[in-house]
Amino acid sequence: MAGGGVASQFDPIHATQMSVEELEAIVEVAKDYGSYVLVHAYHDRSVNRAIDAGVRVIDHNFLVSEETIIRMKEEGVALSAQAVMSLEAFADPEGITFFSADQKAKAKSVNAGAQQMFEWAIKHDVLIVTGGDMFGPDVVRQAENVLWFNKVANNNLLSLKTATSNAAEVLSWSGGMNPYKDGTLGTIAEGGYADIILVDGNPLEDLDAILRQNVDFVMKDGLVYKNWLPDENAPAFQPAGPQRDAYFGNL
Repeated sequence: MAGGGVASQFDPIHATQMSVEELEAIVEVAKDYGSYVLVHAYHDRSVNRAIDAGVRVIDHNFLVSEETIIRMKEEGVALSAQAVMSLEAFADPEGITFFSADQKAKAKSVNAGAQQMFEWAIKHDVLIVTGGDMFGPDVVRQAENVLWFNKVANNNLLSLKTATSNAAEVLSWSGGMNPYKDGTLGTIAEGGYADIILVDGNPLEDLDAILRQNVDFVMKDGLVYKNWLPDENAPAFQPAGPQRDAYFGNL
């Protein structure tokens, strides 16, 4: 937590938290494990202090300047973006009945900065991954983060990549701590982890195809968790167990 939060009742969003020395120590420990650090931060001071210390991913980032976005691109720092909360939920903070007046004010400021920040990040080709930041009844709406991001990006392929190959690239930064060492992520390829969804439609033409009601088939680690395909020969559901083949093998 390199800065305050919106939903954090006693954590002012303008705060810059942790010294450079503290952040550097955290980054050093992560490097010793062969991994990286992500920080929760919103504004220029907290984000730039984190980058100074070697942090590689910024979560939120909604109140930064274009200069900070340019620095993120130049130094290979990724953005974890939460489009539903920033663009939809915080567009009507008064509707969040459990927020205090201060929390509603923070939400309003984030909503005011979010679209511009996304536009700058897209303009300068920052590596963007889809972040959730959703809880309670909204936890099932993760696909809508991609849809809301695309309202700014207007680029179905780019928006899909934030949840697939871009996310896989950032996960690979965890090096020796990466639980997916034995194959590729984010691509459908021989030797890759068999994590696939099949949707009814072409998301490159209509991104709504990725919504839950349009998903006909779900495979995770080579196991089928959902199958609404009409073909009687299609793979059937298999419960997870200790013996399983998590890879495509020969396609």
